[in-house]
Amino acid sequence: MRLKDDQVEEFDRKGWILLPGILSSEECSVLTEAAFEVLERPGPEVARENDGSPHVCWGVICSMSALTDWPATLGF
Repeated sequence: MRLKDDQVEEFDRKGWILLPGILSSEECSVLTEAAFEVLERPGPEVARENDGSPHVCWGVICSMSALTDWPATLGF
């Protein structure tokens, strides 16, 4: 999916944008359930950067990065 110029500007201004309808209700249910499971875990956790180096984060932050790899958000 290509963002429109106004969406890019909004992202640059806010650091996030809403994209209604990009995920199905089924996908939202899966993500919601996973988010609640993450919230119940004690933190912090160790995650890995792309280069393999570790960093410490709380589960919610680590799990939300999975959305950046979700096929619908990448346009696949």
